[in-house]
Amino acid sequence: KSMATRFTQLLAEREDELRALLRTREDWSERIGDPESRDVSDFKDMATQSAQAALDEVQTEHVAFELEDVLAAQHRLREGTYGRCQQCGEDIDVRRLATLPATPYCTTCQSMREHERQLYVKS
Repeated sequence: KSMATRFTQLLAEREDELRALLRTREDWSERIGDPESRDVSDFKDMATQSAQAALDEVQTEHVAFELEDVLAAQHRLREGTYGRCQQCGEDIDVRRLATLPATPYCTTCQSMREHERQLYVKS
């Protein structure tokens, strides 16, 4: 199998997984959102449900962002720019791509971006 075929398959599989996760979360949200499905016996239960809903929202957002990354990586594959860092233009190490097939950045540029983000958050 060629490298492009391998990554095309990896990204397609991840896209399917993420879309399935989003569908499952939407279905669950609809059931939880239905007032008749709620049986809250006390404030403790309500607080637990509220905390769980907030956590689910964050997780859903994370899944949606990852799906965006996967779709962008698939676009780069079709364009012929997949595997090149979107910041510096250098090739991304194949081991990094094997671990994070949707990554748009080489290790060096990713580290710099994370460092800059930390500085921004701290100030």
